[in-house]
Amino acid sequence: QQNSSKIVSPDDLSTYTPLRVGSVSSRLHVPYVGKVEILRMFLKEMFRGVEETVEGMGAGGHEKTDGDEAVEGDCLVTTFYMHGGQVQVVVGKTKGVATVEWDCSPVGDVIADSIVALIMHAQSSAASIRLTARPCSHKRQKQDYLIEDPKELIQDHLRSLHQALKDQFLHVEATYEAKKATYDVKLDAIDGDGGESQGEHDGATTCIAVVEFESGLDDTAKITVESEDEKLASNVRECLQNVATSMAPVPID
Repeated sequence: QQNSSKIVSPDDLSTYTPLRVGSVSSRLHVPYVGKVEILRMFLKEMFRGVEETVEGMGAGGHEKTDGDEAVEGDCLVTTFYMHGGQVQVVVGKTKGVATVEWDCSPVGDVIADSIVALIMHAQSSAASIRLTARPCSHKRQKQDYLIEDPKELIQDHLRSLHQALKDQFLHVEATYEAKKATYDVKLDAIDGDGGESQGEHDGATTCIAVVEFESGLDDTAKITVESEDEKLASNVRECLQNVATSMAPVPID
């Protein structure tokens, strides 16, 4: 069989051959919750000759076209055209979605891939976050501790210290005054057989800890610990300081 070749124009292909010319268009939906202004800035920084059209209805029900100023409440569809209109980006037609449409070609596929990456970057980059961020405007309710009686707050702190000591040591007694608390910590003595002594506190090691707020919560909480057992005194002092630190701002001395 003899093969022959013909060179014809694409418009004449259907006339001289049984072939037909067609094109493939692709459409990709990319999640995008940012503003149109941010996407416009990123597209114009990346591509040259970006064209734009705006269509839709304004907040008052009137139709808007190119050149009309956008205000809050408008339902606008913005379309960006690149590469001679062969690649399009549509924003506003579907909420939270940017649609990328292009005619399949080696160049169009590359541009479409770069636009998808650009859209994802436009809503997650630090620059876009700074441009779209707004200061917090909701009114915060005052915390309860700001309006409570300072004396009650001091008592709560002192009781918290008492509870912390009870969690660490077996026998802890507390005596409360206006801005002061005295904690009596006792450790049962150990007999020669390794068991506790029979008396309730016979031969027990005692530690006296005093926590005092001289003026109020804004002042320094003074902690004084006295005991014949230096190790016990150190453990009690460390426990009180750790609890006082966790209840910051309560400065300790």
